[in-house]
Amino acid sequence: FFDYSYKPTPAAGNQEVFAKRGSLNGLTRVYFLVAGGTASASELLINNLKPVMDVKLIGRKTYGKPVGFFSLRIDKKDLYIPQFQTKNQANFGDYFDGMAVDKDVADDLTKDFGDASEKLLAQALNYSATGTFTSYLKDNSLSSTSGTSRALIDSNNEQLDHEFKGMIETRKLKLKQ
Repeated sequence: FFDYSYKPTPAAGNQEVFAKRGSLNGLTRVYFLVAGGTASASELLINNLKPVMDVKLIGRKTYGKPVGFFSLRIDKKDLYIPQFQTKNQANFGDYFDGMAVDKDVADDLTKDFGDASEKLLAQALNYSATGTFTSYLKDNSLSSTSGTSRALIDSNNEQLDHEFKGMIETRKLKLKQ
């Protein structure tokens, strides 16, 4: 077991400083529309922003992948195993079971991207305007869609749910005779 807390510093030469353009000084809250497939870099960004601003998650619990890796070449194969865990400035990074949402809402895949009536975006816009989430009885139902559309949406949402979809080879091995 090896535990190393990596903290970049200018003196060590391991810190990249980017030129800032524009101002985000007034930004105090950010909204993330998430689902079971939200993972890795998205969760890293969410986790890193949580100690410094109000972060609202709307949708479904995220995947839960606070780890990273580099490929290890063994013969002609690449091996990917977790090699490090990411943590924020408050030293938190234990979201292996996913990140809980502030507002649990099913994704309505029948709406175009940016449509203000789409349930996740509607919740974010409402919270931004009023400081509260709405409590529509139909947040997690799709009663206004046709049976065919609803079945497709339910199927897609099920695929987006929080379940392991990692790097496991499931094909049968063919042994050379």
